[in-house]
Amino acid sequence: MSAHSRPAVKLSAGSLLLIAGIACGQEATNVPIVTLRQEVRLVSIDVLVTGKDGQVIRDLKPGDFTVTENGVAQKVLHAEGHLRVDSPVPGKAGGAEVAHSSVAPRSANTGLAAESTRLSNRPVDGEAVWNLILLDGVNASAENQSKARTQLWQFIKTLPADQPVALALMGRDLRVLTTFQAGVGGINRILAAGAANPQKPMLTDEYNPDDQAILNHIEAKMPDKGAALNTRLASEGQDRLDQRVNTTISQLSYLTQWLGSYPGRKNVFWLSTGFPLVSAPHNVERGAQSSKNLKNTNNGGAQTALDQEMQLAHVSIFPIDLRGVLGDYPGMEDATHNSGLYVGSAGAHALVSDMQDFATTQNEEILQEIQIARETGGIAEYNRNDIDGMLKDAFEKSQSYYTVTYTPADKKWDGGYRKINISLDRKGISLSHRTGYYAVDPPPPLTSVDDFTRALRRGAPPATGVVFTATLKKGEKKLHLDYVVDVHTLEFSSGEEERTGSIDCAVVEYDHAGKVLGTAEIHVDGRAKRGDWSQLETTGFPAHQAVPLLPDMASLVIGIRDHSSGRFGNMEVSVRP
Repeated sequence: MSAHSRPAVKLSAGSLLLIAGIACGQEATNVPIVTLRQEVRLVSIDVLVTGKDGQVIRDLKPGDFTVTENGVAQKVLHAEGHLRVDSPVPGKAGGAEVAHSSVAPRSANTGLAAESTRLSNRPVDGEAVWNLILLDGVNASAENQSKARTQLWQFIKTLPADQPVALALMGRDLRVLTTFQAGVGGINRILAAGAANPQKPMLTDEYNPDDQAILNHIEAKMPDKGAALNTRLASEGQDRLDQRVNTTISQLSYLTQWLGSYPGRKNVFWLSTGFPLVSAPHNVERGAQSSKNLKNTNNGGAQTALDQEMQLAHVSIFPIDLRGVLGDYPGMEDATHNSGLYVGSAGAHALVSDMQDFATTQNEEILQEIQIARETGGIAEYNRNDIDGMLKDAFEKSQSYYTVTYTPADKKWDGGYRKINISLDRKGISLSHRTGYYAVDPPPPLTSVDDFTRALRRGAPPATGVVFTATLKKGEKKLHLDYVVDVHTLEFSSGEEERTGSIDCAVVEYDHAGKVLGTAEIHVDGRAKRGDWSQLETTGFPAHQAVPLLPDMASLVIGIRDHSSGRFGNMEVSVRP
């Protein structure tokens, strides 16, 4: 091949039959779940590093980090900084609204308006940070949900338009209200439309002293059956706890699987008044709650499975406690009444005991939030009334991080849990990172035709298994697409005289409602003589496709799949008139 020639390319028209059946709201049933990325057993852990002033420390090198695994020192190979130039929240650390230093949402800021537009699915600067705000309608009261919604709206207005942020709601079913592609604007529209209005909590059985007084009266009438009644009520309380924990774990599991299809780090800001991954049943003796480890419920296996899913999906939890500044025991009001639970000397003793139980429970709940955050590499925010302020601080701390990589000294890869400790030889530094990992391999990447089809849905997670650039040119009735594919992301067969490879290029057009308007696919075969391969590495694998320029088209999704490996890449483009 000469310097200006292209490899022999054979085009043949085709049709992607599976595309016609795409459901826009359908979720992938087998999503890639990847974290702790490994090559020859490399372990990579994300570390948030801040100083006393809360600002990110930016000058760290591999030698600055000390890592131990199960108490054994490890050799740090790399410490890659993923550091934003400026703060993601205006008004802090310079206050400039800057583009995200990573992969941006494809449809939110990418549009086809000019006669010719050149776009690429190549990551801009490493991996993205995907931020999901999770409203909890399972464990939070309607009052606290309403307060959270109001302050969330104030917080969202401060974010840059390009911030990769989504919104989900836990309730009787888990609902992803807006995707990362919709971004800040999508959340604003959802909140304005009332789609995130408070949910009636499924199992909120808040303390009620009048109910307890009735129970005491019943027990007094049936002294011989009181113990049996207490046992039954305790069992019912345990059943309610199990249901609450099961619901929370199952919905977090579904959410984690969805997040796992996005590359890079995921931060989940969990807005709730209860985080019952390790929780307690209701104490029927006086209505106060007492701590009980999750292992004593029926959810330990599900908890372990969720931990592994979060590890592999690269998810960190940031609990945001909606209760505000923690106050006095709510049963104090009943102590001023002439009737009820706290009457007489026995009532006074019961009040003191309940106040002590309440204080103990509050402390344990805070420690529980901190534990959830620590184990997943997040940070807990609590004991504050400004929910929007807690969200700002959590966002500020979570957007810049270091990825510390080492080869574990323990070569036995048996699925066991390994504790990690990472430290710096500096004073006044705060580190947040996952405190351990399971020695398991991530599932292989998705490569089937069905996986490729799902990647062509509107709002599908970005895929960069095949990296390409597309130049889109508007014609009178057609849209012309000129592709250049990075050959390093393709697999070419190697013969004595030439290398050969092939790709499928697919386009799906959507209207504003997300309805499929049309689909098109071509198959492209490429051949390059051995002497021309170095040139192909520089110029890329070229292909051309033309699709009808439909009048109601609001967006289109472009996908390219490598025939040999099955890997694929995609890109969503919004079409502006």
